[in-house]
Amino acid sequence: MGSIGERIRPLREALELGRNDFAIRIGVTKDTLRDIEVGRRRPNEELLEGIGKSFPQFSYWLLTGKTDEANEHISPDIERIRRDSKKGKEATG
Repeated sequence: MGSIGERIRPLREALELGRNDFAIRIGVTKDTLRDIEVGRRRPNEELLEGIGKSFPQFSYWLLTGKTDEANEHISPDIERIRRDSKKGKEATG
């Protein structure tokens, strides 16, 4: 996946958060978030800091596109796998 802006939507969707809820959690407006997700604006320091504080496990991936699971630096794909695995265990447990 390409730029930081292009990584934000998959991150939000992996967390199962709507645009408004995600924007509130990271401290930006819904309109700002939308503009970044669709490529009209570039992510600014405020947005990156908000994501880093609220969702630190994704910071490394957001900035580099890489993961380091040994240090709990994960991607949205890993988040989905973990969540789905947990749901599956709860359903059978």
